[in-house]
Amino acid sequence: MSSSEKAAPVKIHQLGWILVFAVVYADIGTSIFYVPGILYGGIGYLATLAQVITLGVFISIALKYVEICRRCPDGGGVVSVNREAFSNLTFLPLMGGALITVDYFLTSAISGVSGLFYLASLYPPAKIWVVPAAMVLFTILMILNLIGIRESASLTSTFATFEMIVIFGLLGACGWWLFAHHAWGPLLSQVFHPGVQLTLPLLLTGYASTWLAYSGLESAAQLSGAMKEPVGKTARKAMWLVIIVVGLLSPTITASALYIVPDNIKKNDPESLLSALGLATGGHVLEWGVVLAATTLLLMACNTAMVGNYHVNVRLSDLGFMPSFLRKRHPRLGTPYWSIIISALIPMVIILITQGDVDALGDLYNFGLLGTLTLSSIAVDSLRWRDGERDAKFWFGLFTSFALLAAWVINMVNKPHALLFGGGLAAILIAVGMSRSEEHTSELQS
Repeated sequence: MSSSEKAAPVKIHQLGWILVFAVVYADIGTSIFYVPGILYGGIGYLATLAQVITLGVFISIALKYVEICRRCPDGGGVVSVNREAFSNLTFLPLMGGALITVDYFLTSAISGVSGLFYLASLYPPAKIWVVPAAMVLFTILMILNLIGIRESASLTSTFATFEMIVIFGLLGACGWWLFAHHAWGPLLSQVFHPGVQLTLPLLLTGYASTWLAYSGLESAAQLSGAMKEPVGKTARKAMWLVIIVVGLLSPTITASALYIVPDNIKKNDPESLLSALGLATGGHVLEWGVVLAATTLLLMACNTAMVGNYHVNVRLSDLGFMPSFLRKRHPRLGTPYWSIIISALIPMVIILITQGDVDALGDLYNFGLLGTLTLSSIAVDSLRWRDGERDAKFWFGLFTSFALLAAWVINMVNKPHALLFGGGLAAILIAVGMSRSEEHTSELQS
């Protein structure tokens, strides 16, 4: 899930690696709460094994983002790295901006809805009010952002730390439950023998579906302008800690949830699977802890994605890719009010269309996420080639780009509605950007 400019007004190059880790983890860590339910609905008990398979590519692209931070120390993420790699191809930076915009819209929507579903898990009849509550939530966040209230990196790190404490506590409770029920062997058997024939097409589908579990990496590149120098060293330390923590927590939580939580809950209440896991292994105290951690971090991720989105809109407008009104600021409040309004309204429309269906939102989210990661990875490959790098790192990085592209294509084939929505929205943004870019160039020449 994405954070960047999103996080806090901070002084340039003031964030140490611990705070960078916390902000990036706050993005990725939110997926822990909704991914197990989404994956179970899509690929069943194959979910954990698919996450383990995806882990290697996740590590490689995470390290590529360290390089993006080093090469683009002023931030900008996928737009900046594609401008550096393909300076003569206006289309690619614009495409990156369009895809990250789609990514932000879906991050806001899925985070906001998931946070409300966790809150409603304490009183299940309240689930019918999640969509109306989401409209109220986005209206409040829009007003707060119009006023100019944003969270700080230190506040984000506080919530991320609380979430990690709760999740590690949940893992400890799961470990004790498995020990008490002599269930370690059956759990491992379920992971590696998920009850389906492990054909290549099924494994590829599972691999492509699990990228939701590792969403949020792109926030690191957006944060580079606030990292302590040397930026590359700060990013590398932070990202390795992200890799270790996420690589440990994500598959383990999924495996525990799919084994311990009863089938009827997995089928009927997949949106709040971890609160059910907390109740099953630690009673109501742990259930409430999970709900509090999930709700606060997910709602914060919802807001940070909105902030990141309107910053990207302003950036694209500054570059001449988007209409100038998107960077127009309120005369008294000083905020880019049109960008903020759009960043709130489009996720609201998406939630209304999907009726808050987390599975549908996850399908849509994967399109922008994988597109952004793929373009970023290809840009790094291009820069390494230009710099004369032909070592093992280059070739493994090239493999990573192909692996990400494959996941993106598989998702587009298997989820045509996601391609229709994400591709359609991205195409509109690219068309507007290309026409605006031509006008901007003509104005500069005249």
